[in-house]
Amino acid sequence: MNLLRKAHVWLALLLALELCACSGQEIPHSSEELLPTRRELIRTFRQQNKVLVVYGASVHQFRHRFREAALKLKERFSDGRFEVLVRSHEEVTPAELDSLPLIVVGSPTGNSVIGKIASDLPVQFQRLGFEFEKQSFTDSSNVFCLSFYPNPFNPQLPISLVTGCSEGALCDLYDQQWQRLIWNSWDYEVYNKQQRVLMGRFRSDSTHRWEVDRDTRFDMSQLTQTEKQSQHFRFITHDKNLSKAEWEALMEACEENYVAIDSFVGTHKMEEERIDYHIYPTAEMKGLMLNNTDCAQIDVKNNCVHAVFNDHFTHSDEEGENRLLLRQRLGKPATLALEKGLALTFTEHWQKKGHLYWARRLFQSDNMPPLADLLDNEWFEKSSELVTSAVAGSFVSFLIEEWGKEVFLEKYATWVPTQAETRKLARKWDAFLSLSLPIIPPPRQASIPPYLKGFNFTHEGYQIYNGYISKKAAESLAYLKDMGANAAAIVPYTGMRQNEASFLGINDWAGGENDESIIHALAKAKSLGMTTLLKPQVWVNDGWPGSVSFEEEAEWQKFFDYYHQWILHYALMAEIHGVDILCLGVEFEKATLSHEAEWRKITAKIRGIYTGKLTYAANWGEEFEKVGFWDLFDYIGLNCYYPLTSSDDPTDEELQAGCAAFAKKVEKVLKRFPKPLLITELGYRSVTAPWQHPHEEAGDRTFNAEDQARAYEATFQALEGKEWCKGLFWWKWSTFLDDMEPGDRRFIPYKKPAEAVVRKWYGG
Repeated sequence: MNLLRKAHVWLALLLALELCACSGQEIPHSSEELLPTRRELIRTFRQQNKVLVVYGASVHQFRHRFREAALKLKERFSDGRFEVLVRSHEEVTPAELDSLPLIVVGSPTGNSVIGKIASDLPVQFQRLGFEFEKQSFTDSSNVFCLSFYPNPFNPQLPISLVTGCSEGALCDLYDQQWQRLIWNSWDYEVYNKQQRVLMGRFRSDSTHRWEVDRDTRFDMSQLTQTEKQSQHFRFITHDKNLSKAEWEALMEACEENYVAIDSFVGTHKMEEERIDYHIYPTAEMKGLMLNNTDCAQIDVKNNCVHAVFNDHFTHSDEEGENRLLLRQRLGKPATLALEKGLALTFTEHWQKKGHLYWARRLFQSDNMPPLADLLDNEWFEKSSELVTSAVAGSFVSFLIEEWGKEVFLEKYATWVPTQAETRKLARKWDAFLSLSLPIIPPPRQASIPPYLKGFNFTHEGYQIYNGYISKKAAESLAYLKDMGANAAAIVPYTGMRQNEASFLGINDWAGGENDESIIHALAKAKSLGMTTLLKPQVWVNDGWPGSVSFEEEAEWQKFFDYYHQWILHYALMAEIHGVDILCLGVEFEKATLSHEAEWRKITAKIRGIYTGKLTYAANWGEEFEKVGFWDLFDYIGLNCYYPLTSSDDPTDEELQAGCAAFAKKVEKVLKRFPKPLLITELGYRSVTAPWQHPHEEAGDRTFNAEDQARAYEATFQALEGKEWCKGLFWWKWSTFLDDMEPGDRRFIPYKKPAEAVVRKWYGG
């Protein structure tokens, strides 16, 4: 878990809990009064702002490990934000069990509290294991987790439970993943050999509350597995069929890397245990089983690699087994960039063209980070993995050439350079990168339709099964295509405080808009013949991008440095994966109007790495009308939320007049900058009179799908025949269609009259 993830994990987990609670989970109780919903239990948990951890084990060793893990949790919140109480099952009092949210950890035989509540839990304990949903789990590695369930001692309070077939298995999983096991986005989970094999939610409706919801139940326990062995690897596929040629190519590549690394390092461990190499057909399946959607990850302790094997991630992260082999032979280096970089030197086609190609592209376009940053472990861990991988690979190649293999290996484990040494190496590294520089390709000639009929396709739900990485997202894109859409904007977010120039992180948690999920969504859109717009956005706490401002010029410069590092990540991704259009920024009104020169610098650098079409999404009003750098872009971008009229019940003619008024504002800008225009956002909520303040929250306005449809129709009519408009991207469309509920007041037009309007104008 990198530093960014550590910093934001609490916020992200609470967000996931809130979002999943919105969908519901919930079984009728024996009493006349219904049990509370999971949403209500989460709300109570927050109000209490404390939790009691009750642990127990029959073996002293495991009892100690449970206690230590609980104390670490307590220490994590020692700043007073949240209170954690820790008790053994012998010392906890009935009053505490009845009055506090609980986390209960242990086996049924080792924690007496579990025995007291067993009959009121949805899991049945057996002599050799447990049963859930008429499915028996008896393997010693099986673990069962329950999250935010009604506490049998006091049903108005939540209980979370971590139990299983053996205390050893509990400890192994609990030590590594206690945080996710307790505050996870699933209502129940079952693990086998530390892989999640069953997960899902309970229903929340009044007649079936707390029954298993069949629509959100994922059973991986019966997946087809195939096992093959080579000299040094045991390959295990999970519901993935490989052809004979694919098997042969994979085994040959792994064995070649094994021999190459042994030869480089000087070790020959021919008798050591084979490496388990797990293969998954999709990042979604891998994420559901491991809660990690990385296309390749290593497990040093268990001597295994987990990798996604499909066309989306070909050559994306081939060095997975290399990192494992290097860690086993050389240990973890003091300077982290060395391990990543050395692994890549054995990978010829990383990101299709190799790390040296991309490093030299970064260097040539003035996008190369300083060497001092690369060698700083904190910076390395939290920064763009795409950028740091390319740079680290090239730097290690340089060091091996500069020092020789023997000296490099001698220094590998403990080397931490001084500032003077870093400066000296930086000069030589620049010379190394200057050799055989690749020619920056000319602007890519993408086959973009003359008019883009698009939607902003947004990651919703913040869980693996319903975000960008999911099968549901692919189905949702196909629905858009059926409506007549020929373009989709993919919108990953980062976060920052309103007036705090701080590092902008790349989302990497499994349920978020991580790289694998974005690549999956882009690939699915392309497979449907849709034009892709990558539109990264910044979520500003207590504000919006247009409110970002700083009193000191030094803070402005920090902000632009951080912003460049962040947008560079997506520019490199867009170049690697052939994104048609990249949006350089969204609605930074104060930043664009006060610091045009900085935006010009960033744009020039991004042009050096990304060869597709470029735009910027300006906020309606002052920013769009006054910004002075439109000459830099292929498309002028407008987030168009101009009010159409202040009337509560306007005629169609009045709505048309409102649209004509904002069209005149657009035409005035285009006289100064004769460029094609994309409406990068335009939307109306399904509320009464959405045309009055289209950008605002729903507030106390009532649901009104007909008014939304009227606003859609007026806008389509106003834009008809406007040659300067080359497309529009409605705000917005969800990654999972079953997200909608009756009376939904959001912008999404799914199954509302506005959808029929879109189909009429888009030709769906």
